[in-house]
Amino acid sequence: MLDKGHVVLLRRAELKMFVDFHSNEGRKGGDLTPDETTIIVGALELIEKTAKDAMTPISKAFSLDMDGTLNLWIDIGYVRMRYGALWWDHEKRKLEAGIKDNTTENIGRLFGKKKRKRTYQEEQ
Repeated sequence: MLDKGHVVLLRRAELKMFVDFHSNEGRKGGDLTPDETTIIVGALELIEKTAKDAMTPISKAFSLDMDGTLNLWIDIGYVRMRYGALWWDHEKRKLEAGIKDNTTENIGRLFGKKKRKRTYQEEQ
């Protein structure tokens, strides 16, 4: 839509329309992938969100005993979240978090810094 070297200041609504114009959704032939479009639009809508929108109600939260055993009814093997997922690694007894990225999972320990990649084939 714009050539290189042109600078334009856009308002939030105009920027959303600009992103929609360049999105590849609906076979519009744009340069942005659906994931990129979702991330940009989500970032633009953050100003409209409150902390209440992002929080989990205490009635839906639960905790597990760190030294307890996991029964079948409490198997949380793969819990989907809005922007990622949690995995319980039964062998390592660790809860891990990650963000879905096509065929790979970027995984990091929930409370750690170590990161690695795991493919769907390794998951299954």
